[in-house]
Amino acid sequence: AIEITKVDVPTVVLIGDSTVCDQSREPFNSWGQMLTNFFKPDVAIANHGESGETYRASISRRRLDKMLSVMKPGDFMIMQFGHNDQKQIGKDNSGPFTTYKAEIKQHVDAVRAHGGTPVIVSPMERRNFNDDGSFKPSLADYAEGARQAAKELNVAFIDLSAKSIQFYRAL
Repeated sequence: AIEITKVDVPTVVLIGDSTVCDQSREPFNSWGQMLTNFFKPDVAIANHGESGETYRASISRRRLDKMLSVMKPGDFMIMQFGHNDQKQIGKDNSGPFTTYKAEIKQHVDAVRAHGGTPVIVSPMERRNFNDDGSFKPSLADYAEGARQAAKELNVAFIDLSAKSIQFYRAL
């Protein structure tokens, strides 16, 4: 028999795109699904990452609202978008230093209003190389936009972009 017992532990909520969400087939995986390996049972991890997701879509599709509805004071929300946000650039002045940063701020403000602690993660780079084998960056502006937003909003920041570039160069 299975018995389910409610526990009251801090929750780390993950929100992001395919680089965060649980991947169902090998050899694919994400940093989000591996994060649980680094925590003991006294912390819950709730991975709400979704392939194709953006900051904007998490607001318009009310996914952020869903996560906030169960957020308790003392919980954390780790946020990492960029890959799909980059595809939203259009004629409406959207981009890494305008709408992307504004959407980050909406998330940060909402998490704080629910007593949570936001953490901004810059987007991990795509695995791209030039013909000569050197690394070819594609998300530098989004990483910088995330960095600026974290500084302006006084939010913890993890520079996954820099770490992923270091990793790809090592490959």
